[in-house]
Amino acid sequence: MRPEILAKSATAIRKQTLAMTIPATETQESSSRCWCCGQTYSDDELVHLGSRPEAAVCFGCARFLNQRARRAQDEHSTTIVARMRGMVDQGRDFVVEHGWHRLPVLGSTLRWLGDHLP
Repeated sequence: MRPEILAKSATAIRKQTLAMTIPATETQESSSRCWCCGQTYSDDELVHLGSRPEAAVCFGCARFLNQRARRAQDEHSTTIVARMRGMVDQGRDFVVEHGWHRLPVLGSTLRWLGDHLP
């Protein structure tokens, strides 16, 4: 084969490859799924994990995971603060078990307390 034909075919292959790869990067979505609850959120509504940027959780799940991590850490601690948080957690569990957080008047107050207590 002649060199000018090889050069043209190599250039055509490069152009075709570029044409195939450019749209793939431009069509990347700006919304992602929460790894905990699976709902779709925009990227500014997600917390991305440090060494794993593809892993992201929504604010509600991040708060829940923080509470679970704190509970696990407090199980091994004997400080007064950890004991007090344990009592708050037991009270929270009791309220949820009995469904009091769903009551019309009392429920809104209990949910507010749940949001503002550790």
